Amino acid sequence: MIDFLKEIFKKKDEGPVFFNILTRTSGRPNGFKRCHESIQEQTYRHFLHIVSYDNPEDLTYLEEYDVKRVEVKKKKEKDVPLSKNPGNLEFSPHNLYFNSLLKEVKHGWVMLLDDDDMLAHPNVLKELAEVVKEADKRTLIIWQMEYPDGSRLPTSKMIEDQEIKLYGIGTPCFLFHNRYATKFKWDAWKCADYRFIKKLSDTIPKLICLNKAYVRLNNFGDFGRRNDLIN
Repeated sequence: MIDFLKEIFKKKDEGPVFFNILTRTSGRPNGFKRCHESIQEQTYRHFLHIVSYDNPEDLTYLEEYDVKRVEVKKKKEKDVPLSKNPGNLEFSPHNLYFNSLLKEVKHGWVMLLDDDDMLAHPNVLKELAEVVKEADKRTLIIWQMEYPDGSRLPTSKMIEDQEIKLYGIGTPCFLFHNRYATKFKWDAWKCADYRFIKKLSDTIPKLICLNKAYVRLNNFGDFGRRNDLIN
């Protein structure tokens, strides 16, 4: 049976490039609507949108969309050993939701897009699929995200130097193959995205950095505070 399943997933990986788009949402119906619409507007159609939610109220808007829903439980700080805090950082339990989402990935490539992010234009996945076709499964692909004021991270200099820096990259800036999906865990502290990306970059032997803003943010970093767009 195991060999049979391996053969199925091998055949899937040999087909069109497939994207697993992982989104955390919590109390942001307007932001999620914009996020999901930016995915549905993509000209490249081989993808699955997998979405976590941490309260039943979220279902009132999630049920409107064709997504795979994953229920998660919000942890309290007392449930996470202080010894795991990598440097007196702010407790950010919503980071742990990605561990549940990553378990749902079965094949293809993985990207993260929160409910306050959106794909920058309808050809983002098409362009990324072309990059993947020229790469292989042992490749980490990084691009830029754009803030409301037009500023970008990583900066063009970081992209040129292929440099991954703390406070210089964000959650929606990278793509990796599912073979690495559960090799590392997200922690419950601020800047967990940097630490996760750094672990990937230290493990995945190849790196492609694109000087393109494939994602737009509708805020300057809300840190899980659930502030939504004004409809």
